[in-house]
Amino acid sequence: MLKRGVMLLFFILSISTFSMVTHAANSSEYVNQSFYGYKEPSFTSAKTNGGSEYGAQNVGVVEKRDNGWWKIETWEGPVWINLNGEERVMGDFYAYDEPSFSSKVANAGAKYGRQTFRIVDGKTDGWLKFKTWEGDKWMNPHETDSGSSKYQMPIKNPNVSSWYGSRWGTVHKGIDFSAAKGTPIMASKSGTVEFAGFGVRGQGFGGYGNAVVIRHEDGLWTLYGHMDSILTTVGAHVQQGQVIGKVGSTGDSTGNHLHFEIKNQYIGGQVDPKPYLPF
Repeated sequence: MLKRGVMLLFFILSISTFSMVTHAANSSEYVNQSFYGYKEPSFTSAKTNGGSEYGAQNVGVVEKRDNGWWKIETWEGPVWINLNGEERVMGDFYAYDEPSFSSKVANAGAKYGRQTFRIVDGKTDGWLKFKTWEGDKWMNPHETDSGSSKYQMPIKNPNVSSWYGSRWGTVHKGIDFSAAKGTPIMASKSGTVEFAGFGVRGQGFGGYGNAVVIRHEDGLWTLYGHMDSILTTVGAHVQQGQVIGKVGSTGDSTGNHLHFEIKNQYIGGQVDPKPYLPF
């Protein structure tokens, strides 16, 4: 009877062992770095392990894919990992320091051109972290900047009289909007006023006449030049759409208009405003 019991126990253990083997990994590899796990082979999939990283360890690899994704066995069941990132060709997008449209814009405020990027992490709302010459940055290929994080036209019924770019043998560093004297000028985006006064050469913003400069949370500044009058003060926090002055022709100007700039630094650093505005 005892012998039969021992044989039965051996049979049960053998079946259990066989069952574990058939669900075990095809190979075992040591991962010498911490890593995140994902429920699906995508950086925008939900993270496993409560969103925390796994420590360096031996992992049982069930499947490997050419794009760097491994399927491994864990105490939670099958998990997907990607140790070196996934290469992807992307382009014509803005990147940010953090996964938020309100964070600072990377690449000096300009869009990245089409090229191969290495994706290294992501979030379920579509944000992807990727490697750049500036370090790790974030982009969202499925959503666009919306609501108050966008720039709006600085005047109503805008009429462009001069675009950003080459003009009369020089570079015109903003967009001119022709308008009648006294037309309200609005903050293109919420921010803090850093200059409000008459521009003086050698002391800042020479030639702009009555001008206002606003710093925004995305790391950019907007400048409004040739105002007839200024209706804000340095240090004031202004809301998007708030009237900050009126159109005029002060400074180096030949007629009533608003000279509008977007800049990636307080002095200089002008970029083309057109991609930022809802034309």
